[in-house]
Amino acid sequence: MAQSTVLGRDIAAICQILLPRYKNVKLLQGLTNNKPDFRIQVKGLFGTEEIDAALDDF
Repeated sequence: MAQSTVLGRDIAAICQILLPRYKNVKLLQGLTNNKPDFRIQVKGLFGTEEIDAALDDF
């Protein structure tokens, strides 16, 4: 059986499709050092948590 693989360049597109389904999750996109990056912001009961990742981290 073939192993499924997610490429770094696909992560932003996947997040754009999946994250809008959740009201407490927001995708923030931008550039850092001329490279695309994104942050995933999650609002919870005790505040807001932000996950920051550049695509070259994957």
